[in-house]
Formats: sequence, structure tokens, C-alpha cells
Amino acid sequence: MTAGYIDVCLLGPIEAREASGTRLEIPRGRPLTLLALLLTRRGELVSSDVATETLWPHRPPKDPRNALQLAVSRLRRALAGSTGSSAGPAPDVVVGVAGGYSLRLPVGWVDADRFETLAQAGRAQLARNEAADAAGTLRGALSMWRGPAFAGLLLSPTGSMPTWRCGATPRSWVSWRRSSASTRCVSGSVLS
Repeated sequence: MTAGYIDVCLLGPIEAREASGTRLEIPRGRPLTLLALLLTRRGELVSSDVATETLWPHRPPKDPRNALQLAVSRLRRALAGSTGSSAGPAPDVVVGVAGGYSLRLPVGWVDADRFETLAQAGRAQLARNEAADAAGTLRGALSMWRGPAFAGLLLSPTGSMPTWRCGATPRSWVSWRRSSASTRCVSGSVLS
């Protein structure tokens, strides 16, 4: 792990940790919701309009640009943690680009990446008839889930999950990965 590494978890309550394991306190509300939105579109441009509509679905602020910049600033400050001191500058993972923002996290910095890697390895082991190894690998993948994906995400004023990406909620966006690994564990008879 390099200086400035952060571990972002979405397979359960959204959280982030420094390389040392110290939990980064992501403010609940708009910064946490913004992180969830950016996680579902990691590496892609999320337009300022989409971010503003997601953070203020029923009543946009008087100055949407300034309000969005404030939410982004709070998220960046939280993700920087203590790495801004003697450890060197924290990487700017929330990047402003023309017309919006992008979350730039290397592969492996998000628990869903590591889950997918383990699930693929388990599937490959099953294909090679290595059931015992596959069982351990797939159990490891499933153990990464700490609850429903994106648990703790602030609900909209109507009490429903925000909807992104072709009508999917953040939780449904990743739920197929978990169910896919679970199905392979059971159907492959490797979890006895």
C-alpha cells in the first residue's frame, strides 16, 4: 500500500479507511450520498446537474454550484484524513472535470473490486474441479459483505433510495455480484 492509500467499502455501510486502518469519518448526508453516487460511476464523469439533482431531489439550493462545491469539499476533506500532514499529500480521488466530478480510485481500493477478483478466482477454481480451494476463495469473497450494499445511505425525503444508472438503486447495482457468488457456492456444492 502506498502513502495516501484509502480503502473504500460499499459492501455494507459505506466507509473509508486509511492504509493504517484508521477509519475516515465521511459526513452523513450529502457528502456520503455524493460518495455513493460517485462510487456507482467510478471513473466516469458525473455531471454537476446529476449530482445536484441527486443531492437536492425536491428543492434545489439557491446557488446550486456553490452548494455542490461545498459538498465536494467536505467529501474531499474527509477522504484526505490525516494523510495531509507528515505522510505527504493525500491523493485527490474526487476530481473536478469540465461540467462535473469523477471518482478516481485505482482498482483494488474498493472492496467490491476485491470481491469481484475473489469471485472470479473461485469460479475459475470450480471450472478446474478444485472444489476445496473454490470453497475457501468463495467464502472469502462472501465474507467481505458486511450487510446490504450501501447500507446507511441517506434516504430521500420520500423515504426511498436514490435511483441511478438505468433505474437501479445503489444497493441493486452490486447485489447481483453477491447473489452470483452465493449461487455458485451452493450450486457447486462447495459449501458443505
